[in-house]
Amino acid sequence: MVTDDIVSAFLKRFALLVLPIAALVPLIGALLTRRLTRRMQAVSATAAAIGPRTLDTRLPRGTLPSEVEPLAAATNEALDRLEDGFRTQAAFAADIAHELRTPLAVIRLRADAVDDAAVKTALLAAVDRAARVVTQLLALADLERPVEEDGEPLELLALAESVIAGRAPGIIAGGRTIALEDQSSDIGGTGYPGAIVLALENLVDNAVRHTPPGTAIVVQIGPGPASPSPTMATASRPTNSHG
Repeated sequence: MVTDDIVSAFLKRFALLVLPIAALVPLIGALLTRRLTRRMQAVSATAAAIGPRTLDTRLPRGTLPSEVEPLAAATNEALDRLEDGFRTQAAFAADIAHELRTPLAVIRLRADAVDDAAVKTALLAAVDRAARVVTQLLALADLERPVEEDGEPLELLALAESVIAGRAPGIIAGGRTIALEDQSSDIGGTGYPGAIVLALENLVDNAVRHTPPGTAIVVQIGPGPASPSPTMATASRPTNSHG
Protein backbone atom coordinates (compact mmCIF):
# COMPACT_ATOMS: atom_id res chain seq x y z
CA MET A 1 0.00 0.00 0.00
CA VAL A 2 1.06 3.57 -0.62
CA THR A 3 0.55 4.47 3.03
CA ASP A 4 2.79 1.64 4.20
CA ASP A 5 5.52 2.70 1.80
CA ILE A 6 5.34 6.28 3.03
CA VAL A 7 5.49 5.19 6.70
CA SER A 8 8.36 2.82 6.00
CA ALA A 9 10.35 5.51 4.20
CA PHE A 10 9.68 7.99 7.01
CA LEU A 11 10.80 5.53 9.67
CA LYS A 12 14.01 4.80 7.79
CA ARG A 13 14.82 8.51 7.44
CA PHE A 14 13.84 9.13 11.09
CA ALA A 15 16.10 6.30 12.23
CA LEU A 16 18.99 7.77 10.23
CA LEU A 17 18.49 11.05 12.07
CA VAL A 18 17.80 9.67 15.55
CA LEU A 19 20.53 7.04 15.77
CA PRO A 20 23.48 9.48 15.54
CA ILE A 21 21.83 11.80 18.05
CA ALA A 22 21.15 8.88 20.39
CA ALA A 23 24.80 7.88 20.09
CA LEU A 24 25.95 11.42 20.93
CA VAL A 25 23.69 11.88 23.96
CA PRO A 26 25.81 9.71 26.35
CA LEU A 27 28.99 11.45 25.16
CA ILE A 28 27.50 14.91 25.70
CA GLY A 29 26.20 13.84 29.11
CA ALA A 30 29.64 12.53 30.09
CA LEU A 31 31.31 15.78 28.98
CA LEU A 32 28.81 17.91 30.91
CA THR A 33 29.16 15.72 34.00
CA ARG A 34 32.96 15.94 33.82
CA ARG A 35 32.83 19.71 33.48
CA LEU A 36 30.46 20.01 36.44
CA THR A 37 32.63 17.65 38.49
CA ARG A 38 35.71 19.78 37.82
CA ARG A 39 33.87 22.90 38.95
CA MET A 40 32.67 21.20 42.11
CA GLN A 41 36.18 19.92 42.84
CA ALA A 42 37.58 23.44 42.43
CA VAL A 43 34.99 24.86 44.81
CA SER A 44 35.62 22.01 47.28
CA ALA A 45 39.37 22.72 47.20
CA THR A 46 38.69 26.40 47.92
CA ALA A 47 36.43 25.48 50.84
CA ALA A 48 39.02 23.02 52.22
CA ALA A 49 41.69 25.76 52.19
CA ILE A 50 39.63 28.11 54.37
CA GLY A 51 40.99 28.32 57.91
CA PRO A 52 41.53 30.75 60.78
CA ARG A 53 44.20 32.59 58.78
CA THR A 54 42.33 32.56 55.45
CA LEU A 55 38.89 33.68 56.56
CA ASP A 56 38.86 36.29 53.82
CA THR A 57 38.62 33.54 51.18
CA ARG A 58 35.20 33.03 49.66
CA LEU A 59 33.64 30.40 47.40
CA PRO A 60 33.56 31.47 43.74
CA ARG A 61 30.20 32.58 42.40
CA GLY A 62 28.82 32.05 38.92
CA THR A 63 30.60 28.75 38.27
CA LEU A 64 28.14 26.40 39.95
CA PRO A 65 24.75 25.11 38.78
CA SER A 66 21.85 27.37 39.61
CA GLU A 67 20.61 24.82 42.15
CA VAL A 68 23.89 25.04 44.10
CA GLU A 69 24.50 28.80 43.86
CA PRO A 70 22.25 29.58 46.87
CA LEU A 71 24.35 27.20 48.99
CA ALA A 72 27.57 28.97 47.94
CA ALA A 73 26.01 32.34 48.74
CA ALA A 74 24.85 31.16 52.17
CA THR A 75 28.31 29.70 52.88
CA ASN A 76 29.98 33.00 51.99
CA GLU A 77 27.60 34.88 54.26
CA ALA A 78 28.40 32.47 57.10
CA LEU A 79 32.13 33.06 56.49
CA ASP A 80 31.52 36.81 56.66
CA ARG A 81 29.91 36.42 60.08
CA LEU A 82 32.68 34.07 61.23
CA GLU A 83 35.39 36.52 60.14
CA ASP A 84 33.65 39.36 61.97
CA GLY A 85 33.43 37.16 65.07
CA PHE A 86 37.16 36.35 64.96
CA ARG A 87 38.09 40.00 64.59
CA THR A 88 35.76 41.00 67.42
CA GLN A 89 37.19 38.31 69.67
CA ALA A 90 40.78 39.37 68.94
CA ALA A 91 39.95 43.02 69.56
CA PHE A 92 38.15 42.15 72.80
CA ALA A 93 41.09 40.10 74.09
CA ALA A 94 43.50 42.91 73.25
CA ASP A 95 41.30 45.51 74.98
CA ILE A 96 40.96 43.38 78.11
CA ALA A 97 44.70 42.78 78.25
CA HIS A 98 45.48 46.48 77.89
CA GLU A 99 42.93 47.42 80.54
CA LEU A 100 44.40 44.93 83.02
CA ARG A 101 47.97 46.20 82.71
CA THR A 102 47.42 49.39 84.69
CA PRO A 103 45.67 47.84 87.73
CA LEU A 104 48.30 45.08 87.82
CA ALA A 105 51.05 47.68 87.89
CA VAL A 106 49.29 49.47 90.76
CA ILE A 107 48.87 46.20 92.70
CA ARG A 108 52.53 45.40 92.24
CA LEU A 109 53.58 48.80 93.59
CA ARG A 110 51.42 48.30 96.65
CA ALA A 111 52.70 44.74 97.09
CA ASP A 112 56.27 46.04 97.15
CA ALA A 113 55.35 48.18 100.15
CA VAL A 114 54.11 45.21 102.23
CA ASP A 115 56.34 44.62 105.26
CA ASP A 116 55.56 40.92 105.73
CA ALA A 117 58.05 39.10 103.52
CA ALA A 118 55.91 35.96 103.12
CA VAL A 119 52.80 37.93 102.18
CA LYS A 120 54.84 40.14 99.85
CA THR A 121 56.31 37.13 98.07
CA ALA A 122 52.91 35.51 97.60
CA LEU A 123 51.37 38.74 96.29
CA LEU A 124 54.20 39.36 93.84
CA ALA A 125 53.97 35.77 92.58
CA ALA A 126 50.23 36.17 92.01
CA VAL A 127 50.75 39.46 90.19
CA ASP A 128 53.47 37.93 88.02
CA ARG A 129 51.15 35.07 87.04
CA ALA A 130 48.40 37.51 86.11
CA ALA A 131 50.86 39.65 84.15
CA ARG A 132 52.02 36.56 82.26
CA VAL A 133 48.42 35.74 81.32
CA VAL A 134 47.90 39.32 80.12
CA THR A 135 51.03 39.13 77.99
CA GLN A 136 49.82 35.87 76.46
CA LEU A 137 46.42 37.40 75.71
CA LEU A 138 48.08 40.26 73.87
CA ALA A 139 50.28 37.85 71.93
CA LEU A 140 47.33 35.65 70.97
CA ALA A 141 45.31 38.67 69.88
CA ASP A 142 48.21 39.75 67.69
CA LEU A 143 48.56 36.26 66.20
CA GLU A 144 44.88 36.19 65.22
CA ARG A 145 45.35 39.12 62.87
CA PRO A 146 45.52 38.22 59.16
CA VAL A 147 49.03 37.25 58.10
CA GLU A 148 50.64 35.72 55.03
CA GLU A 149 49.70 32.04 54.82
CA ASP A 150 53.28 30.94 54.11
CA GLY A 151 54.68 32.79 57.11
CA GLU A 152 58.21 34.17 56.92
CA PRO A 153 61.74 32.76 57.12
CA LEU A 154 62.60 31.55 60.60
CA GLU A 155 65.83 31.91 62.53
CA LEU A 156 65.16 29.50 65.36
CA LEU A 157 68.55 30.02 66.99
CA ALA A 158 68.01 33.78 67.25
CA LEU A 159 64.48 33.30 68.59
CA ALA A 160 65.63 30.81 71.20
CA GLU A 161 68.53 33.04 72.26
CA SER A 162 66.18 35.98 72.78
CA VAL A 163 63.81 33.91 74.94
CA ILE A 164 66.64 32.44 77.01
CA ALA A 165 68.28 35.82 77.49
CA GLY A 166 65.02 37.22 78.83
CA ARG A 167 64.31 34.29 81.14
CA ALA A 168 67.86 33.44 82.31
CA PRO A 169 68.20 36.01 85.16
CA GLY A 170 65.04 34.80 86.90
CA ILE A 171 65.88 31.14 86.30
CA ILE A 172 69.39 31.51 87.73
CA ALA A 173 68.07 33.49 90.69
CA GLY A 174 65.71 30.59 91.41
CA GLY A 175 68.59 28.13 91.70
CA ARG A 176 68.25 26.58 88.25
CA THR A 177 70.33 26.78 85.09
CA ILE A 178 69.33 27.09 81.46
CA ALA A 179 71.30 26.23 78.33
CA LEU A 180 70.80 26.10 74.58
CA GLU A 181 71.71 23.18 72.33
CA ASP A 182 71.72 23.87 68.60
CA GLN A 183 71.33 20.67 66.56
CA SER A 184 69.59 22.25 63.62
CA SER A 185 72.56 22.07 61.18
CA ASP A 186 71.33 25.24 59.45
CA ILE A 187 67.92 23.73 58.67
CA GLY A 188 65.74 26.41 57.14
CA GLY A 189 62.00 26.87 57.25
CA THR A 190 59.15 29.34 57.33
CA GLY A 191 56.57 30.05 60.00
CA TYR A 192 55.33 32.65 62.45
CA PRO A 193 58.04 33.94 64.82
CA GLY A 194 55.51 35.41 67.27
CA ALA A 195 53.77 32.08 67.73
CA ILE A 196 57.07 30.24 68.16
CA VAL A 197 58.37 32.72 70.74
CA LEU A 198 55.11 32.46 72.71
CA ALA A 199 55.22 28.65 72.65
CA LEU A 200 58.87 28.55 73.74
CA GLU A 201 58.26 31.04 76.54
CA ASN A 202 55.44 28.84 77.82
CA LEU A 203 57.65 25.75 77.64
CA VAL A 204 60.45 27.42 79.58
CA ASP A 205 58.04 28.85 82.16
CA ASN A 206 56.45 25.42 82.65
CA ALA A 207 59.88 23.86 83.06
CA VAL A 208 60.67 26.39 85.79
CA ARG A 209 57.29 26.02 87.45
CA HIS A 210 57.29 22.23 87.62
CA THR A 211 60.93 21.47 88.51
CA PRO A 212 62.77 21.84 91.82
CA PRO A 213 65.74 24.15 92.36
CA GLY A 214 68.95 22.63 91.07
CA THR A 215 67.41 21.55 87.76
CA ALA A 216 69.24 22.21 84.50
CA ILE A 217 66.80 23.36 81.79
CA VAL A 218 68.00 22.70 78.25
CA VAL A 219 66.40 24.19 75.13
CA GLN A 220 67.15 22.05 72.08
CA ILE A 221 66.83 23.11 68.46
CA GLY A 222 66.87 20.37 65.86
CA PRO A 223 64.97 18.48 63.15
CA GLY A 224 61.60 16.97 63.94
CA PRO A 225 61.31 13.22 64.61
CA ALA A 226 59.70 12.40 61.26
CA SER A 227 60.94 15.14 58.94
CA PRO A 228 63.79 17.63 58.49
CA SER A 229 61.54 20.47 59.61
CA PRO A 230 63.14 22.40 62.50
CA THR A 231 61.59 22.15 65.95
CA MET A 232 62.26 23.36 69.49
CA ALA A 233 61.97 21.46 72.74
CA THR A 234 62.88 21.85 76.38
CA ALA A 235 64.33 19.20 78.65
CA SER A 236 64.90 19.25 82.40
CA ARG A 237 67.94 17.53 83.83
CA PRO A 238 69.46 17.34 87.31
CA THR A 239 72.48 19.56 87.56
CA ASN A 240 74.72 16.61 88.40
CA SER A 241 73.83 14.69 85.22
CA HIS A 242 75.99 14.46 82.11
CA GLY A 243 75.14 15.00 78.43
